[in-house]
Amino acid sequence: MASSTSSSLNSQLGRADAQLGGVPFSAWALGNVVCLAMDSPQSKGDAGREFSAHFVSGLICEEYVQALCCLLDDLDPWLDVKRKRQREEKAVSKDNEDVGPCSEDATRG
Repeated sequence: MASSTSSSLNSQLGRADAQLGGVPFSAWALGNVVCLAMDSPQSKGDAGREFSAHFVSGLICEEYVQALCCLLDDLDPWLDVKRKRQREEKAVSKDNEDVGPCSEDATRG
């Protein structure tokens, strides 16, 4: 029975992961936890109006922070991979700029 439940859950997670474009569930959950904990009055949409929000009443801050920390810990490896990839892409981009548009054939001719 546990195997069947696990397979079903993995199947659901795979579909959801494809919909999220590779974003971990903990990132999605983090956004939801932050939004659900905030109580903001509806704005009239004035461009100059400052947005004001506060925590919902009854929120237990210690548990809220603990939940945020758990989600952030889960996100840490994913963020490390993203940062590494960005550094590598930046290095490749810089290397391509250093080479320039001229090729050896163009400089010989």
